[in-house]
Amino acid sequence: MRRQRSAVAKSALARLAWSLPVSDEEAYRRASGRRAYNARRKTLVALRRKRLVELLAESGCSLLARGTVRWLAAELKVSRRTVSRDLAALYGAFAEREARRCPLCGGSGIV
Repeated sequence: MRRQRSAVAKSALARLAWSLPVSDEEAYRRASGRRAYNARRKTLVALRRKRLVELLAESGCSLLARGTVRWLAAELKVSRRTVSRDLAALYGAFAEREARRCPLCGGSGIV
């Protein structure tokens, strides 16, 4: 029980220390670390979505077929919710691009 209290106390102290004023150099270092971390995450998301499209193209599976999302999640080693989110994002990007097509000529220029 004592170990748990000390862990809670340490996390409370860490939160308190994080919110204390810091030097500009420390703030810049933290911001740089966040930018690098977020860039890595965005790259991993883009690679996963590319692989998702490749898997769908190779397999010829319909997204409406039962078990497709589960199969994709197992192949990509992510949760089904992550696959659903990725598919929604890919579909949203596709729908947005299609919405910008010219109604007269079908060109993809900005209308």
